[in-house]
This record gives sequence, C-alpha cells and structure tokens, in this order.
Amino acid sequence: MNIVFYSPTRARAQQWEEKLKAQGLQFKAQHWNTDSTPAGVGDADYAVVWLPPEQLFQHHTHLKAVFNVGAGADAILKLHSLPDHLSVVRLDDEEIGSKMAEYVLYMVARITRGMDHYATAKAEKNGRRHLMRIFQTGL
Repeated sequence: MNIVFYSPTRARAQQWEEKLKAQGLQFKAQHWNTDSTPAGVGDADYAVVWLPPEQLFQHHTHLKAVFNVGAGADAILKLHSLPDHLSVVRLDDEEIGSKMAEYVLYMVARITRGMDHYATAKAEKNGRRHLMRIFQTGL
C-alpha cells in the first residue's frame, strides 16, 4: 500500500506517518513536495492531507480515498482536481477539540471585553484610558 502525505508544514505530515507506523500499519510513504511535480501518474492508494494543492490530485489519479486531517473539509472540497468518485474522510486530531474550545473562548473574551477597541487605543497610545473605561462600565 502506498500513502501520500501532505501538509503545508512538512513536520506535521511526518508526524502522521510516524503515528500510522506506530499502530503497525505497513505502507510505503511519499511526501508531496509543492516545489516540484513529479512526471507521470502517481502510484499512491491513499492520501493523508491538510490543505493539499490542486496538483496532488492531478498527479495521483488512482487514489481510493483521501483522509483530511483538520477541523473541516471545506478547503479540500473546493478543489477542482478532486475527483467526484473519491471518498473524503475527515480525521480528528486528538488535540483539535481543545484547540477549537480555546479559540471560541478567546473570541468570546475578545468580543465581550472590547479587546479590539483596546488594541486600537493602545496603538494610538490611548490604551490606559480605554482599559479604565472597560473596568468602570463592567464590560
């Protein structure tokens, strides 16, 4: 079995490879390089990706399935080169739930505490006065 891996951060794709091998899965790994597209047709059976480029699916035309690692699959589903018959499976990273919860908490705090206004005031050297207004109004 041949698996092609891609992530904008190559180290992340290598982590996925290591985790699959640690589970006892035997396969030949390939790592997609955005700097050079290989000649001919790719021989990967499966792809494990995050934000893959169009060229990956143009080259690997015999894929049986693609495993998308990340919070959503919207970016991969927008690719014109993604074949209609190809199954797309979204994988959850063990950290993704806590990362999403942290982001939601950050945005709620940012909105309810008026942090955008504070950042603007700080950039204008007026931050202390704005911060005092936040505490006085109880926002």
